Amino acid sequence: MARGDERAQALGQWEAVLEARAPTVLLARLLDVGPRVAVAEALEASDPEGAARAVEQPAGGAGAALRSVGGVMTVRRERESAGTKAAMPPRPRPDRHDFPTLPRRPIRMVLDGVSYLPNIGTMFRLCDAFRVERLYVCGFDLEAHKRRLLSAAAGTVGWVPWESRPDALGVVEESRAAGYLIAAIELAEESVPPEAIRSDAPLCLVIGAERHGVSAAVLALADQRVEIPSDGVGGSINLTTAAAIVLYAASRKYPLE
Repeated sequence: MARGDERAQALGQWEAVLEARAPTVLLARLLDVGPRVAVAEALEASDPEGAARAVEQPAGGAGAALRSVGGVMTVRRERESAGTKAAMPPRPRPDRHDFPTLPRRPIRMVLDGVSYLPNIGTMFRLCDAFRVERLYVCGFDLEAHKRRLLSAAAGTVGWVPWESRPDALGVVEESRAAGYLIAAIELAEESVPPEAIRSDAPLCLVIGAERHGVSAAVLALADQRVEIPSDGVGGSINLTTAAAIVLYAASRKYPLE
């Protein structure tokens, strides 16, 4: 049998075993020439476990890739098994009639110059989820009936206390005078990760638009600058994703009573 035919046969048989065990088989195509004979022999003996042992032999990157496939399958089976044993019950939603009277976290969320309606709508949704005190939309005259806003907000506009203000600086100055800590979500020197946010006073979180970020005047008043560590090439993430991460971290420090 020619070398290419032998490799193709081994690949085809190996994929047949993987398809019987789990749907994720694409990485199996990385099988290299090294373990192909051992795999084929194990399959001929109707010994899938022998085939699995065969790929444990040194085979460069391809063998490692196949071991990764096996690991993914094992984790998936364990998760599915655990899920059938004890599924987490859904968290009950607050009653719509009682919701306006429920306590809120002492967190103000300030949007500094954010004007993209889907982002603003998502911020409404986040502020509802974490039950923040108030959302401030600054530097943009928001019309709450816009379709793109309502679509992203998913029905939460009516449940989140919010205001439209001409600029974020005024809100930050008011908040500082009322005893709030000012934390700006911004890539900057001396920034801290979300879990290091202070919680010794009510919190005013400020986030800016993706192009220009938080304004310099607001940054100058910030008690903390919060940055989400990124290991990717882009070096940053979408503002609503950043807000979600920071709000979650902050909400753990301000439990609802």
